Amino acid sequence: PAREDLEQALRLTPNDPSSLAVLAVLELGQGSVDLAHSHVRTALAQAPDAAAPLIALGHLLKATGDLAGARTALRRATASAPLNPLAWSNLAELELANGNSDAATQAAAHALGLEPDLAHAHAVLGFTWLAQLDDARAMASFEAAVERDPEWALPRLGLGLALIKRGDVNAGREQLER
Repeated sequence: PAREDLEQALRLTPNDPSSLAVLAVLELGQGSVDLAHSHVRTALAQAPDAAAPLIALGHLLKATGDLAGARTALRRATASAPLNPLAWSNLAELELANGNSDAATQAAAHALGLEPDLAHAHAVLGFTWLAQLDDARAMASFEAAVERDPEWALPRLGLGLALIKRGDVNAGREQLER
C-alpha cells in the first residue's frame, strides 16, 4: 500500500521531493540501490536543501558504506530543518556509527526534545548509553523505544544486550528471541 500511495502522489505531483525521498528509502529496503539513487538525485535536484531528500541521501550513503558522507548529508538536513526530529535522530545514529558517542547523545536528546515519542531516537539513545557503559539509562531508553514500537527488533536487541551485560542472561535472551 505505501508504494501505491507514493506512486499515486507522484502522479498527482511529479518529482515531489518528499515523495521521491520516501520512495528512495523504500527502494533501499528492497535492495534497489540504483533506483534509490535515481530517486534521491531527482529529489535533491528539486529541493537541494530540504530535509527529506537529505535524510534519504543519508540512508543511501550509509547503505553503500559511506558513513562520513551520510553524516555530512544529515548535518545538512539538521541545518536546513532544525526542527525535524527524524533528521536529528538519523544524525545521532551516524554520529554513533562514527564513534562520536557524545555528539550522538546530544543529537538523540535533541530529537527527543522535538518529538518525545520517536522510537528511533529512544533506540539510538539507548545504544549511546550502552556505548558509554551506562546500563541503567540504556535499558530505560530501549524500554521507551519498545513501548513506542513493540514490533521493532532493534530496541529489543539493545535491551537484550543490556540485560545480558547486567548478568540477567535469561531475560536478555528472551528479548533477543522476541
